[in-house]
Amino acid sequence: MSINRILSNGVLGATAQSHALNVISDNIANARTTGYKRSEAQFSDFVVTDRFSNRLDGAGVRPGERLRTDSTGSIEQTGQSTNAAIIGNGFFLVQEIDQATGDPALTSAQLTANNRIPELTRAGDFSEDQYGNLVNSTGRALMGFKLDSSGNTIADGTSVNDLELVSVDEMRSYYQGSTTLSVAGNLPASASSDGDDPFKGIPTTIRAVDNEGRYAAVSLTFKKTADNADGSANWEVYEDGAVYDDGSAVLRTAATGLLGGITFGPDGTLTGGTDGEDVTFALALGSNFNNVALNIGQYGSLAGIRSVPDVPLTGMSSGQDGIAAGTYRDVEITSDGYVRATYGNGEYRDFYQVPNGVVINPTDLESVSGTAFRVTENSGELRLKTFGSEASPEGETPMTVGAALATGAIEQSNTDIADQFTTLIVAQRTYSANTKIISTADEMTQTAMGLKV
Repeated sequence: MSINRILSNGVLGATAQSHALNVISDNIANARTTGYKRSEAQFSDFVVTDRFSNRLDGAGVRPGERLRTDSTGSIEQTGQSTNAAIIGNGFFLVQEIDQATGDPALTSAQLTANNRIPELTRAGDFSEDQYGNLVNSTGRALMGFKLDSSGNTIADGTSVNDLELVSVDEMRSYYQGSTTLSVAGNLPASASSDGDDPFKGIPTTIRAVDNEGRYAAVSLTFKKTADNADGSANWEVYEDGAVYDDGSAVLRTAATGLLGGITFGPDGTLTGGTDGEDVTFALALGSNFNNVALNIGQYGSLAGIRSVPDVPLTGMSSGQDGIAAGTYRDVEITSDGYVRATYGNGEYRDFYQVPNGVVINPTDLESVSGTAFRVTENSGELRLKTFGSEASPEGETPMTVGAALATGAIEQSNTDIADQFTTLIVAQRTYSANTKIISTADEMTQTAMGLKV
């Protein structure tokens, strides 16, 4: 081996170890960075060929790098409802946004035209930015499939081109008219069935939401009409109008009055139909309302309205599925990947479904930063899965398969400090050894140059 080859090997070795030190220092610096994936310096023999295509081994070392995206970091609870950590394989799909406007840096059409897909990340420390987007600590915005009010994806929901930025703004101003009202409580079996006044009975009020997001109070009356010899009793249900919270009457096209009759058996449960079947009445509250169903319970059940003997009148409880304007409370990412807004009456709606992005070889992803990656040919194409999907035979307890989300938590860096410092010591000593080769080759050169013929 020539002196020049020895000198070259020493320089290549020192350069390679310098690269390793750079990788190690970056890993250590990001030991507490959410979702950070460490890299490992890798080395391969530098093989060259001469002009006759003969392989010349021992030509030095070539530095490389391998992402350890196949390794997970520890899960740390934050208590923030929009934070989430992936338990299992996969990535969140995110996109860079224009900081001046809050819009995507690339639209779906541009993504398609440029043959690019959203970036992948495990950094789930999402929070709302000034534009209402859910962004992580690197400023990348979470993407998901938008859902309609029934929880179905608006677009096809299988392509990255159907993804949208998850925005909280729409959730704040959202409202939804009631479609179902429910009431529960015990009507006293000892109530009198005398009197012709249909509203001389037991009154209660249920809140409902119209299609403009306004609350109205719907007045109901339960009136006993007969005690039967077999211990059963007949009652009638009346509706006596509705009034908005500001005191104005709800304009309506149908008259108020009798909704229908019900019968309680001797044990106080509703009878007259199949056990477990809902007992409902249609409410015609006016053109500003949906077609509203009043649910008063189930046949053969003590849930809902009942008339149990020797039990006095109980306070009536009620519920409704509408969402009034201005009642937004909070937003959360659920364990099965839905972005859910909660409102004042406990009602909620899922606005987005966040997919799980999976590739076959995650270690071959292209690193955009230590927490964001892009798909490459070697990583395999991006496949979209759902978080916490259920796959169990009918009748058995649902079983979660694939990845799920730990809510109110984040995944920390997968850097092991002790391991990095051990690797640092090895790299430092190897670097010193290579510099020793360089100085030795230099001494040999100086000796050769000093020889006299």
